[in-house]
Amino acid sequence: MSEWKKFLISIKGYFKKRTPTQQLLNRIHTQEILGNIFRLGFSYWGPFFTAYQPDSHTAFQAHPEFKELQKRFTAHNQSNNGGDTARLWSFMLNCKQVLSENIKGDFAELG
Repeated sequence: MSEWKKFLISIKGYFKKRTPTQQLLNRIHTQEILGNIFRLGFSYWGPFFTAYQPDSHTAFQAHPEFKELQKRFTAHNQSNNGGDTARLWSFMLNCKQVLSENIKGDFAELG
């Protein structure tokens, strides 16, 4: 058996359909493993940093609009906005909060 075929057989289980509980546990375990990046101090590399997506999105599938907003956010400026996902999340979550609390007045992004 070729090495390629052995490899494909070994990872086959990663691609099978999982129950919602299994999906949640996989996310939690992945976050625990990748959390070592932060514990070891490797979250900052010059102009780049590593960050988590919000748990409400990754663990609970909230914010289904994120994928479409990410496409629009990066549509005409992939090189800059593509690396500014934290800013998009901040703006998106703050807008949703203002709308959910029915706060009157203007809303602006400052920075």
